[in-house]
Amino acid sequence: MLIQTASVGPWHTNCHIVAEAAKQECLIIDPGFGAAAFVNETVQSYGLKPVAVLATHGHVDHIWQIFPVATDLDIPAVIHKSERGFLTDPISAISPEGGKLVEAISPNHVWQEPEKVIEISAEINLSFAGFELSVIPTPGHTAGSVCFELGNEYLFTGDLLFKNAIGRTDLFSGDPMQMQRSLHSILKRFADDVVIYPGHGPDSCIGDERRLNPYLKDLQDA
Repeated sequence: MLIQTASVGPWHTNCHIVAEAAKQECLIIDPGFGAAAFVNETVQSYGLKPVAVLATHGHVDHIWQIFPVATDLDIPAVIHKSERGFLTDPISAISPEGGKLVEAISPNHVWQEPEKVIEISAEINLSFAGFELSVIPTPGHTAGSVCFELGNEYLFTGDLLFKNAIGRTDLFSGDPMQMQRSLHSILKRFADDVVIYPGHGPDSCIGDERRLNPYLKDLQDA
């Protein structure tokens, strides 16, 4: 498996590019601010063919460059139905401080939706790039947050689960109880050796998070 990750933008958001190997089709996950350059460089370096761009949720730091990436590469964007509106109005989903930062970074930015959008609203399997991709709804950080699972080996968790931390629930459509249910579901579903690639920070594995993540302590036997 070829997985390339770059931490991009002022929020240090992880953009992941996933392929079976060099010179194969690939998926792009969460292209935040500045991710387009990383995508172009990686695609060219490994001779990849992008087939879809995926959003774990609709926060601006994860979708900032979905439009240019999807448009330039002529590929669909995949996003949860309840998050689709953030493609054209992401400021409505973040804090006032975050909105001011977005305005300072790019005061004249025009938010647009890619021509091709695939909405998801429930757990579903999608066939992309030679993968059977499982889309798992995991509300809590936002109402439409999802995780992407590949081959029962790799889990892209967005802002649900980080190394030794979990996502915040105090922004628009965040819900602490849903977050707890989603985390509990992921812990029950996946084995210790499943590698997690979060939306921020280093990768980890389910087993390490079971043992070491203080936010999961009360979920182990729930």
